[in-house]
Amino acid sequence: MKSEAISIKGQQLARKLGFPTINLKTDTDPEEGVFQGQLIINKRTYDGAIFIGKSTTFNIDQKKVEIHLFDFDQEVPEDTKCTLVIKKKIREPQKFNSVNELKKQIAKDLQTIKKMLK
Repeated sequence: MKSEAISIKGQQLARKLGFPTINLKTDTDPEEGVFQGQLIINKRTYDGAIFIGKSTTFNIDQKKVEIHLFDFDQEVPEDTKCTLVIKKKIREPQKFNSVNELKKQIAKDLQTIKKMLK
């Protein structure tokens, strides 16, 4: 699934966990979960892991869309137009009992997606 998106300011929770993301506002209401996908910025395509859902581990009840890009260390300014490409669902969103559990699962998700890309 492809949708137009605009980068927005997030709470930088993922960055504090060691997995920086780009938060997005999309023109669709995508299904919740963790996905393999891509973000197209300025005609360049980057692979990454997409999270769509609520940050229940942090008791945040607002749905968000964010992507962690592999081999990407740039800042993306707010209001940058881009295209989000959702490819394959990895798992359903879930609430974790601790931040450490969440970090371990994120690392596992990223490993799974990188294997899929090979």
